[in-house]
Amino acid sequence: MSVLTWLQLIDSYVTGKDGHSIRVKNGKKKAKSSGKTSNTVPSNLFKLGVLIITVVPLILYVSSGKKAHISIDSQASSPDKEPLEAEEIEEYHSFLGTTEQHFSEISLHEVPCHPTGYKKEAEVGVIPQRCGTMVTDELLNKTDVLKLRRMAMKIIDKIGDTNFHNRESINLKWVNLHNVFRKGPSAGVFSEKDFKLVSKAAEAARTAVSIAFGLPEEFVWFHGVCQFTRYHPVVPYREFRHVDKVRSPNLIVTSILWLSTVDEDFGGGRTEFLTGPGPEPFTPLLVEPKIGRFAAWTSSHENPHGVHEVLFGNRYALIFAFTVLQNVGHPNMDSFREWATTTDALK
Repeated sequence: MSVLTWLQLIDSYVTGKDGHSIRVKNGKKKAKSSGKTSNTVPSNLFKLGVLIITVVPLILYVSSGKKAHISIDSQASSPDKEPLEAEEIEEYHSFLGTTEQHFSEISLHEVPCHPTGYKKEAEVGVIPQRCGTMVTDELLNKTDVLKLRRMAMKIIDKIGDTNFHNRESINLKWVNLHNVFRKGPSAGVFSEKDFKLVSKAAEAARTAVSIAFGLPEEFVWFHGVCQFTRYHPVVPYREFRHVDKVRSPNLIVTSILWLSTVDEDFGGGRTEFLTGPGPEPFTPLLVEPKIGRFAAWTSSHENPHGVHEVLFGNRYALIFAFTVLQNVGHPNMDSFREWATTTDALK
């Protein structure tokens, strides 16, 4: 029976709760009395309720069936069009560095520098000669890296910061180096020996980025956002893709020394740069974190990037950020520490 037939049938005869049968004939309503006074208002309301209860589910059922039928027909009308395979709908990506690879020297994935991305740096006469992302597994020896890992763990556990105002920070616990220098000794988690190791790592990082991006080493200073970090999954979160120079306009190069290995110490957490070769613009190029691996990238619009969601475990790292603007940077860790421990604004 069609929907129209149902509508005509229900419209022609509905029994009201007051005992009246209401028929429609030639567009006029006639009431057949059952011994009670006719009352058309309750009958009309009852009629409307029956229509809604009866017809709406029927219409939804029929319409859903039609949609399914259209979907099937549309596929059948294109026999040469194969259904999408699972891998065909996955996001295309390639790898700049996997955990199985070992980079004994600097490996550079070069991309064109953004034409207007380094205006402030151009004013002081220091801009990158090359832009892109570099990777090396030989920044420090294994003994030093393991010491830095243990240092990161105790420092973050004792004086780490977490900001609960956004989901990223719930999963991220960090300590800026200026707070390590200022609070670490009194908290018993940072010694002079630790300071010398951080300084050694910082100088090695500066040398590497200077070579990779063609920057005079004496002009590459340390920015205040240098920090130890730990990603640990608390809520589902994938870091939004971003450009470092938008967040911190004075940066010229950002770098990371990983202190954990993906698929061993944590799951997920790969870093992606939207600069890879592929079928579309902004194809992800992935770097797999590995303990002791060092990666650095120029900080402007040529290097949008993000971090995949960490699924389990702890992803530790040491971040060094660089600037050539001397009014906001520090020439070495000694200067950085002196500033951190004497500046009233940090107390």
